[in-house]
Amino acid sequence: MNYENKDRELNLKALCFCVARKWKLMLVAAMVLALALGGYRGWKGMSAVADDQSLATLQAAYEADYAKYQAQVAAFQTKISQAQEDIRNHGVYMEESVLMGIDYRNTWTASVDLYIETQENTPVSGAGEGYTRADVIADAYRNLLVSNRVLEKAAETLEIAPQYLRELISIPLPVYHEYQEGPLVTVLIRGGDAEAAQKIMDSLLACLDTIRQEITATMGEHTLNKVNSGVTAMVDEDLADLQEDAADRLLEYTDYLEDYRYALAQLSAPGMPDMSMSGVVKGAIKYALVGFLGGAFLVAIVACVAFVIGDKVYSAEELRSRFGLTVLGKVSLSHKKRCCIDRLLDRCENRGKTEAQGALAVVSANVANHCPEKATLLVAGTAGEAGMEKIAEALTRALPGTAVISGGSLLESLTAIEGLSKCDAVLLVERCGVSRYSQIDAQLEAVKGMDKPLLGCVVLEK
Repeated sequence: MNYENKDRELNLKALCFCVARKWKLMLVAAMVLALALGGYRGWKGMSAVADDQSLATLQAAYEADYAKYQAQVAAFQTKISQAQEDIRNHGVYMEESVLMGIDYRNTWTASVDLYIETQENTPVSGAGEGYTRADVIADAYRNLLVSNRVLEKAAETLEIAPQYLRELISIPLPVYHEYQEGPLVTVLIRGGDAEAAQKIMDSLLACLDTIRQEITATMGEHTLNKVNSGVTAMVDEDLADLQEDAADRLLEYTDYLEDYRYALAQLSAPGMPDMSMSGVVKGAIKYALVGFLGGAFLVAIVACVAFVIGDKVYSAEELRSRFGLTVLGKVSLSHKKRCCIDRLLDRCENRGKTEAQGALAVVSANVANHCPEKATLLVAGTAGEAGMEKIAEALTRALPGTAVISGGSLLESLTAIEGLSKCDAVLLVERCGVSRYSQIDAQLEAVKGMDKPLLGCVVLEK
């Protein structure tokens, strides 16, 4: 059989039993911490009840906390109202906006270039290098074509709100070419179909005469020519991004509203501390309960850490799973009268029987089934001298034809080391809470090195 040390897997069942067996220590720690915290809270409460200044300080602190709570509630209510208003307004925009209703995969764009000529195209001082009077006039057209006055006038014939009409109009900044003699004002109109785009363009251009008269009166005579007009269809990726951003913004408003409502629901009004005797007693009981649970939890955490990182043997099942050893018996050496909780844990965990219950007889019978006749049997391990002697005596009585050598640890005992070379078989005896996995591993290596058969292991339990 292969007795090589395997990687240890955490046994949750064994871990739970290990923690449960610390119930006495948990109870002591829980009681101590409960008395400490409860007594401290009671003493502080009694001191505060008897001191008028402490009462005034507590009252002032309560009023400050309540004022802070009210301010937080008012702030969240304002944010909720604003988020609801944003959702309503954005929903109206998504429904009424012409731009949001255009299919970006089939967008029609009406375009026209307004070419401006002046008799004297002189540079304008302070406007930048190469910036002429014609450029200044072109800027004026760009601004006036999207002004509120022009948009409102154009919207009257289109039955479109000015703010939604403004979204459909695009007047990009000019790009100059070497062959170009004067500035161009390019006007682009988006529409759901060619007719709609052209209709908006016609309504906007109908205002050009008024705009031209106004600019002429302020900036001088010039010639305005319409060139390169037409309507084209295209896939407008920029419009797709705008529509996606608008939809995402509505979702953001909804998320904000839910977050504000959740945060408001989490707020709780501070309570006025009860400084009566009954309040002091309640506070002391509350702290004592917290201390009781905290003390038990602290011991449980320490027990879990010790179990995970510890090297001591916990149970026969751990030896079987870790080393693949054959467990020939489990014996409980405790002669003390155990309480009902410990007995219940023993039954649930299937701990070994005592000597009086025939545990040694079971061990002897199992060893007899595995040990060759008239062989020399070495009983070794780290279970301690008393435990080793009891096992050896029981085997000597049960196996009259077998020579039983009682040794100690195969790492330290001279008797065990010398007996290893003389014996025909080896029986390990280990004890829970005393023997260590590292020592057992080293002993198995010693047995394997001498090429001696290992019958199995007897586990002594507390």
